[in-house]
Amino acid sequence: MEGTDQSRKAGGELSPEECRTVIQNRGGRCTVIDVRTDDEYSEGHLPGAVNLDLLNGELAMGIGKLEKDVPCVVYCRRGTRGRKAMDLLQSAGFSEVYNISGGYEQWKATGLPTTS
Repeated sequence: MEGTDQSRKAGGELSPEECRTVIQNRGGRCTVIDVRTDDEYSEGHLPGAVNLDLLNGELAMGIGKLEKDVPCVVYCRRGTRGRKAMDLLQSAGFSEVYNISGGYEQWKATGLPTTS
């Protein structure tokens, strides 16, 4: 039956523009996580993003330091690692997790702000 699954978490894959809206509408109460490597992060990232590399285990080790009831936006270079990170956070009990569709590359191509 539609709408009866109370265990479902909010979130999913959103366009860069939709993720920017999520970040802006939370008034500073949104965690932005870059799951790329340190080298990728140093080449440029979203403003305010924390770097927790998925592949080397930083994200898994850092989950306990993140607030589960604060919305999270995750991203990687093109979206694959971001989807894995989203699944990991949702499995850990995070209430609202979004992955940027197309990752950092799509965010940049859309002309949204980045920093280095």
